[in-house]
Amino acid sequence: MKAFLFKFLIFFWLTQTYAQSLQRVEPPFWWSGMTDTSLQILCYGKNISNYKVELSKGKLISQTTTENPDYLFVNIDT
Repeated sequence: MKAFLFKFLIFFWLTQTYAQSLQRVEPPFWWSGMTDTSLQILCYGKNISNYKVELSKGKLISQTTTENPDYLFVNIDT
């Protein structure tokens, strides 16, 4: 799970580097051995809600936008 999350963050960082600036991701860390396989990630960056999230591993449950286009919630299941 730790390797998956690391790869996800690297992928997300690389795609956002060319398109825009990803300024913040919450929670900033995860740990191996989590009993719950679902995870909600809050991403913050200029107009980040305009982008579609794709995962190479795991399952994308949902991608939710808010009225503020600078926030994006990503729900995944590992």
